[in-house]
Amino acid sequence: MPRIMTQSQKSLANVCLFCGEGLKSPSMCTYCGFKFCDEHKSPNGHQCIKTRYSEYIRKSLGAHPNVSKGKFIIVCEICGFNTKKGVPIEYAGEELIQHTQLVGCSEKVFLDEVIDLDNNLPIESVSSDGNSSESIQPTKTVPSPSNATSNQASIIDEIVKLSALKEKGMISEQEFLYIKNELIKKIK
Repeated sequence: MPRIMTQSQKSLANVCLFCGEGLKSPSMCTYCGFKFCDEHKSPNGHQCIKTRYSEYIRKSLGAHPNVSKGKFIIVCEICGFNTKKGVPIEYAGEELIQHTQLVGCSEKVFLDEVIDLDNNLPIESVSSDGNSSESIQPTKTVPSPSNATSNQASIIDEIVKLSALKEKGMISEQEFLYIKNELIKKIK
């Protein structure tokens, strides 16, 4: 019989973010970085915010998108709509869905990854079924803005979009706070 934990014994460090079950040995999701029980550790098991929109990533030969840390833009080949700035996949995916619902473009709307020249770290790729594959190096590059003020404004924009996702119920309060803190660390 599982041991019942009091609320004071529970913390974000030792409970599954999806079901709240106490964890003896938590498993961290490769993509979003949150901890889950064995039942919810797969991206599909906890409806991972990072892999939720991976089906919209344009399939290209030799390209392995970094859904955990990559920046994505929306490209609509029907009406010509393109976003100007790459954002994390959860924001780009939500904007893609809004575009398809509001404008009505239902085909040939994709997410394309843009890679920062300064970001040469190995990345985790994801297949359309939500499973990870080997670490790879980025293949596409787009210059990053060198202006620090521009970077801060970009992070503030991301936090505002993150807040909108939380208000719509697309992410939890814990996910919001975790991602917000990670974005704020980038400013410092």
